[in-house]
Amino acid sequence: MDLYVFGAGQIAEVVAYYFRERGGIRHQYFVVDPDFHPGGTVDGRPVLAWEEAVARADREVDRWFTAMSSRRRNALRQSKAEEIARAGFHFGSLIHPSAQVWRGFHLPPNTIVMENNILQYKCDLGANSILWSSNHIGHHTSIGANTFITSEVVISGSCRIGDNCFFGVNATVFDNVTLGDRVIVGAGSVAREDTPDGSVIV
Repeated sequence: MDLYVFGAGQIAEVVAYYFRERGGIRHQYFVVDPDFHPGGTVDGRPVLAWEEAVARADREVDRWFTAMSSRRRNALRQSKAEEIARAGFHFGSLIHPSAQVWRGFHLPPNTIVMENNILQYKCDLGANSILWSSNHIGHHTSIGANTFITSEVVISGSCRIGDNCFFGVNATVFDNVTLGDRVIVGAGSVAREDTPDGSVIV
């Protein structure tokens, strides 16, 4: 299996490293749109233009991952994942061995759960999400698709998190709180009550 990582920045470089450490990957490629000057290497791996990667990749065997920032409330990463899916490709996903997840947890496509995350009983997580290191997701909490959770974030029990949300370092969400779609909870901020779509909590 080859892995095609869409993106060529530091997030892509880190994600590619985690996949390599898991093993089972023959070759890795970083992929960018033509406007981002393909060519050269990142961490010793080739950087391909989108069209070249599409022509090279095996739709049955190879896997893709969108390792991009949370810009535009994760809409950029979402749109690229949708483009990859329309092209007929499949996604890779990864849970780090040190993460603690409940037995019934389902890892959705195009999602990474890095080291020391805790996902308690009856948590669920939407596709195309990134959980950086050392977060706590409380029991019976539902998190929507296209979510980016940085590090040391605490989302308490029985919360409902919409799609395309972003959580900065050390953000906290109280028990039983519902956040709408495209909500940003800034670094060190606390979400104490239900919050509508598009809100920014600082």
